Amino acid sequence: VPRDILDKLGGLSVETSSTAVQSLTDAYIYLRDYPYQCSEQMSSRLMAMLALQVSLNAFGILKPEEQVAYRSRIQNDIDILQLRQSQNGGFGLWKANENVRWPYVSVQVTKALGLAQERHYKVKKEILANSLNHLRRIETFIPADYSESVKIAVIAQALNVRQLLNDSDPAAAKRLLQRDLNPKQKSKSLSLEVAAWLLVILDKQPAYSADVKLLRNYIDGQIKETA
Repeated sequence: VPRDILDKLGGLSVETSSTAVQSLTDAYIYLRDYPYQCSEQMSSRLMAMLALQVSLNAFGILKPEEQVAYRSRIQNDIDILQLRQSQNGGFGLWKANENVRWPYVSVQVTKALGLAQERHYKVKKEILANSLNHLRRIETFIPADYSESVKIAVIAQALNVRQLLNDSDPAAAKRLLQRDLNPKQKSKSLSLEVAAWLLVILDKQPAYSADVKLLRNYIDGQIKETA
């Protein structure tokens, strides 16, 4: 302690933690109080809160009464999203059966609901079944004016979500990779996201070892080492 200080004024407090999880408190509060309610934003919050839940509980950041509110908020978002499923199995941005198609929103909401079901939240089986059927036909719901690279990205993510929900389709992933690498295509569209989404599907599949090697080499080639 420094000499000649006025120990009756001011002060210094220090908090220590064995993990950086302590700093997530503000992030959680931001998510909890986020005021916007479109399907894209709600499903994003749902996935983030599901990911945070275990850590917040493990490190005592959530008090017992807050844990109940936390689970209630997650279930409320699930219930709202389920009401927005259209007859074709996809999801509207604000309500069911919207005139505008938002294929990436349907993919993301399906992923969020699937993760919620894994954590034993109440998700209607018929909702997920209809969602999976929608993802199997996702290309038919992509607007014609989307660029080829965007179409491939949406389809790749849909295949990845199907994999997460135990509906793997490596043959479709292989076809999409060939389509993406087609030399006749004017602009190359293979992105790190697409490569990663497809790699998860094709990995550990002996019949696709050459494709797995190609994707791994591509991803490794994008690594930039710095000091």
